Amino acid sequence: MLMSTKKLRVFALASVSVLVIAFASVTISFTSSAALATPSRNSDTSPIPPILREVYKVTAGEGDVTEVNIRLSSDQGCKIIRTIKVGTIVAIRSTDSDTTQCENADGQTITLYRLSEDSRGKGRYIAANNLVKRNAGEAFNENNQAQVSSSNGLNIRGEDCKLLNETDKSIPKALPNRALVTLRDPDNVKTITCNIPVDRILYTFEMVEVEFQYKKGKENVTATGYVAQENLKIPDNTGRKIIIIQ
Repeated sequence: MLMSTKKLRVFALASVSVLVIAFASVTISFTSSAALATPSRNSDTSPIPPILREVYKVTAGEGDVTEVNIRLSSDQGCKIIRTIKVGTIVAIRSTDSDTTQCENADGQTITLYRLSEDSRGKGRYIAANNLVKRNAGEAFNENNQAQVSSSNGLNIRGEDCKLLNETDKSIPKALPNRALVTLRDPDNVKTITCNIPVDRILYTFEMVEVEFQYKKGKENVTATGYVAQENLKIPDNTGRKIIIIQ
């Protein structure tokens, strides 16, 4: 009888232990599932907005110099790293989002804007008083022509910002450097904005509507598309002929 009582006690303790372990397993499982189902409050899944590229022309400001300084940010000591010629067209990251303060040679505090094309390494800056914003129409001469200024060529897009070449393979993907384009409507300069990735960074480009020519078989065809206005400049020689893209 004593042995039976002991056996019962052992059995009861074993049963309780099993129940405790089972309850603990269910609790852990539930807690883990809840944690996986609930998004972290600290995680930030918001997409990074594109960086607006604003087109400017380098000027001498209030002086008569032919070149102006390019500097590092104030965090990098505002060190002058190179110069840029007056008259150069540059793209600046949105002036509302990326500026720095430095002192000039006279000890005056000046505001500098960051160059957009600097997607690698340290940011490069230029003084705001050495810049004047350029409108798209100002890239064209009196004959309503502009010259492509891009060693890599200049992509041609439609109103949907897609490459025209994607829907019509006869149209070239890009205009070659120094090719001439014509303003589509001089009385109504039409522009759109397109979000385009460059070196894995998304930028907003201002695009201007132009006419260009290309060869389709043996025929010279005139077409309309949009190109980045920052890659256009007034032609070096207004007498140059429009390049027919082969």
